[in-house]
Amino acid sequence: MGLNHQLEQLYRAHLGSLSTAIIERKINCTSPLLIQVDESRWQADTFKVMIFGQEVRGWKLDSYQAVEQQLANGGIERYLEELLAAYSRYFYHKESQKARSRSIFMKAFSRIKKVLKQQPSLQGRKIHLLWNNINKIARDKRRSGMTQTLRDLEAQHFLIAEQEIEILKPDLILFLTGPSRVRDIKSHFKGVEVKRKGLSNPKKKRPRNMWYAQLQHPILGRSLILYHPRYYAGFTNHYLKETLSELLS
Repeated sequence: MGLNHQLEQLYRAHLGSLSTAIIERKINCTSPLLIQVDESRWQADTFKVMIFGQEVRGWKLDSYQAVEQQLANGGIERYLEELLAAYSRYFYHKESQKARSRSIFMKAFSRIKKVLKQQPSLQGRKIHLLWNNINKIARDKRRSGMTQTLRDLEAQHFLIAEQEIEILKPDLILFLTGPSRVRDIKSHFKGVEVKRKGLSNPKKKRPRNMWYAQLQHPILGRSLILYHPRYYAGFTNHYLKETLSELLS
């Protein structure tokens, strides 16, 4: 069974419950982010990296009324198909390149890949990066941040990150979420140990302590929590090089 088919089955098992809860509780939020992988590049000989962001604003639908209308018009299967297609269009298709180039988060992918290619342990390896989010749904009206209502909704109906990882088996997992989403990581990965660390740049006149964390959990393997790329003072090339080199050496 192909990887995307396994992901589709996973989402099918949870999307109906989530959608019903959104409608019944009249919660205004975005559609969930459902990922797809390019199976031609996500191969055994490729160094596979899953990169988690926080949440995506304005993803597909934006209200419980819109979800209700979607299900009335096409049912859960049509909704599932459209969400999977939306991810593929944005992350893989050339016509979305301009939109991706405006995203600070997406720009970080090329920086990360460049640092990975410099690692002695990865010389000659193909590297493929995949986008995911630790929070699958987001607030309405393109607002950032999570509410307790949305966290509870995910906890009850859509805690699926661990299963996504079990299906895709990435070699490295990076959470570009910063310390503010540690609680969400702990919600998805029960019993995870978060080893907080600090890093400074000795070349700076006033070196600041830069936060990062290594994770220990049976599912996660090699994994780090790093700053979100929007935090320019912390998400530097030195920061990326030092944290990734430490983990991969």
